[in-house]
Amino acid sequence: MRRFPQTVPRTPNIGRPGITILEVLLAVSILLAAMAAIGHLIATGTRASAHAQLQTEAILHCESKLAKIIAGIEPMQSADSVAIEDGLNKDDKGWFWSLDVHTREESDLLSLDVTTWHTMQDGTINARFTLGRIVRDPEVYVDAAFAESMEPAE
Repeated sequence: MRRFPQTVPRTPNIGRPGITILEVLLAVSILLAAMAAIGHLIATGTRASAHAQLQTEAILHCESKLAKIIAGIEPMQSADSVAIEDGLNKDDKGWFWSLDVHTREESDLLSLDVTTWHTMQDGTINARFTLGRIVRDPEVYVDAAFAESMEPAE
């Protein structure tokens, strides 16, 4: 009796094992699209961070100038486009401020509006903040003290 070697039954050849060029191209295109989207998100986040930092500095400059004006360090008179020399950082360039002083309907009140802004080298404004406060007119106190000093002593 003759024996034949046992053979494994062959399955029909459905395809070669591995991935096709179409699948590779599809995977590469998905990867590139994801990388482009992530790059765009990083750029947007960086711009938003820089804008938030400039806006915060504008608020701090504005609060500082208003406090100096109310304390009497800076004169309480209108000013326009004055450069800020005493900046938060010594490297800060391009910061300006203005002050608008308006008399209110009430005779002894003034409305102070301080605006600070940052300009880039090409002149465009990239951060601006305005802070307002109503204060008593210091001239009313000066006039009252002067009138009191002029009254004859009893």
